[in-house]
Amino acid sequence: MRDATPVLTLLVLSGCGLLFLALQWVSLRAPVRQQRLSAIAVAEEARRLPPARFHTQVFWLLKHRLARVQGLSGLLGLSGLIGLAEGVAARRCDRFAGLRLCLWTLSVLSAALLPGCVGALLLWPSPWSDFMVGGVGAVWSAATCFGLSRGRPYVP
Repeated sequence: MRDATPVLTLLVLSGCGLLFLALQWVSLRAPVRQQRLSAIAVAEEARRLPPARFHTQVFWLLKHRLARVQGLSGLLGLSGLIGLAEGVAARRCDRFAGLRLCLWTLSVLSAALLPGCVGALLLWPSPWSDFMVGGVGAVWSAATCFGLSRGRPYVP
């Protein structure tokens, strides 16, 4: 894939989405923001309650969500490894050779969306369930690694 315009476009759109999310977060009134953070703390069983000041609220949310995502990193890594192995195994029988470029392109675009989605996961001002984050993340990781290893263009 020599022309990186779709990947660059997706990265720019992800950045704009994260900027919109940050602006929405800043525009909330203090009591509403505190109420949402308290709902997050209760639903996600946080160790501490959210602080009252704005700057410390942002760091509290990031620290809390990073701790939750780090607990799921083993699952995401293992699912990526399984997807990679399945892609290499499927490539060896190679029944659908014309599907390679499509798989490769979709996987590269999916990998380009990943930073924006992780940023949204960390900053979204509503509770997330571990099952949803882990399940979606595992499927996304496995599918991206499968497509990258199965659809890899032939390079002599």
